[in-house]
Amino acid sequence: MVCVSLFLHIKIHYPEALNNTICNIAVAEKNVTSREKAAARFFLQRDDIPQAIKSHVHEPDPRILRNSTVVFTTAVSKTEANQTLANLAGKGFNVGLVQDKETLARVGLRWYIQQYAEFFNLTSQYITLMDEYFQDWDKLRQCCGMQMSKYFKNELLPASLKKVGMKQHQFCGEIDINEIKNHFINNELYQLLDGYTLVRRINRPSVVNGNLDGTYCLRYNEAVRRTHTDGNKTIQLLNYIYPDIENHFYDKRTNPLGGLEHHILNAENKPHDSTVYGS
Repeated sequence: MVCVSLFLHIKIHYPEALNNTICNIAVAEKNVTSREKAAARFFLQRDDIPQAIKSHVHEPDPRILRNSTVVFTTAVSKTEANQTLANLAGKGFNVGLVQDKETLARVGLRWYIQQYAEFFNLTSQYITLMDEYFQDWDKLRQCCGMQMSKYFKNELLPASLKKVGMKQHQFCGEIDINEIKNHFINNELYQLLDGYTLVRRINRPSVVNGNLDGTYCLRYNEAVRRTHTDGNKTIQLLNYIYPDIENHFYDKRTNPLGGLEHHILNAENKPHDSTVYGS
């Protein structure tokens, strides 16, 4: 949401710089404490225009900041968010918003869209586009690809591999994921972002996913359904890369496209019991 909001801010207020707006996503490797690698940087080739950084640690590395950089981060609870905000501000950081899961669960996505829109001084036209865009994006994030909900992933797995007692996802099993995906890629904001090569990958449900081509979500979810336990431990690999992908981003085994195609090809060569996988 930070990257989309910044992009629209630049489009409205500094349109001449739009082609130089960069969404540079960096994620932390497992057991790496570097604050620089734990940040997603969105920057331009100029220092006189607002920059933004989305940090997945509570204190980003000052070496990657410019004078115009505004820091955004996340927290679990409202209390933690307030503490993080006070800590960052007290150390001289320019702080944007600290988004917390507790508030998100209580007020919903639209409230945060409004907060980001107000911070970045966006017009009502773009607030409407962001609302439409993120309603679909949020569904895709939970129901498609590398960072899908662990509850929905469990629903998709063969019956013999499901975790007993895990609750079902509240809506993923009931929606037509391909219909949501098609609606999403036809969104005006999606099309706008897709026209700029430096930011287009933020259209993916997560940056570790492949491009949303015509059948990506269907192929990906089917690969999970067809997972089998076998000699090369396919299911262990799936479980390894799905829950916490950011900690294994640089591991070649987690390549989202190669890995996906590998599992699909393996699955197609194995017997498929529709009564099991459809349960």
